[in-house]
Amino acid sequence: MRKLWLVVCLAFCAMAVHAQDQQPAAPAVGAVVNVHVTASHVRPCWSSPCSDILYVDVVMKGKKYELRGLANGDRKLKILPDSVLAPGDYQAKLKKEEESATGMFFQVYELQLPGGDTWEGTVSAVSE
Repeated sequence: MRKLWLVVCLAFCAMAVHAQDQQPAAPAVGAVVNVHVTASHVRPCWSSPCSDILYVDVVMKGKKYELRGLANGDRKLKILPDSVLAPGDYQAKLKKEEESATGMFFQVYELQLPGGDTWEGTVSAVSE
């Protein structure tokens, strides 16, 4: 009888451990995460009051994200118009995060560029 009780307890413990969420915890606002830039490209804006948009494909925490931000909107960076970001490893800080009960989310990351500059991008796509 004791062996049966032990087997039942172990089975319930195993199910409880398996049922736990295995996803890593989402970073808190202000947390710095490592990102790997795999590609970047500029899409021009054809209407007059907007700037060209830089799209950066990154891998963070095992998921693929697309970040969207201004290609040449930050004059302090002194970059040429339509510049792209070189692939490689960067660090990013989560600047803003909002999440709804339906699973929809909004995140803004600030990538640390070489030389101490930053580029801000909003998550515009996510995939596994």
